[in-house]
Amino acid sequence: MDIFKKLYEVGVLREDGEIVRCFEEYQDDLVLDDNLKKILVQEEGEFWEVYSEEERGELLFRLFRLVVLGGECCQFEDNFHNYVTVTKALYKDLISPQLVDEKVVIRSVAAKIHLKTANGRSVPEDPQNPLNILLLVVNPHTRTVHTLLHQRGVGDM
Repeated sequence: MDIFKKLYEVGVLREDGEIVRCFEEYQDDLVLDDNLKKILVQEEGEFWEVYSEEERGELLFRLFRLVVLGGECCQFEDNFHNYVTVTKALYKDLISPQLVDEKVVIRSVAAKIHLKTANGRSVPEDPQNPLNILLLVVNPHTRTVHTLLHQRGVGDM
């Protein structure tokens, strides 16, 4: 969870975890009304360089991004700790840590995939949307696979 300490250092969060608000901006179909959403979405924004591409590619960061940005029917939070609680629980459900030489080691392997059915349907639908994601998390030790599908959009509302 150390990856999120940077959010305090750059002023995206206050000491108590409250998310710093800003004037609304729109990017695609997202309303960016706080600095946390901006750091996750705006590639040309002032906060983008806080995280490297390698950090942004980590499973924990990807899950956090999905939880924060949510979907059209999500209730957004004013406090960062609510997002971290959900992200941590989701992460723990997907991965399989092991104790090796008194160190916690993650042996699970996560893969983002895109499927196309025989009749031409895509899973996830609209794979060009970065919030539409299908993840497979494989644990080679227990030979189990966990799946996570996040599909932005609930149809015509």
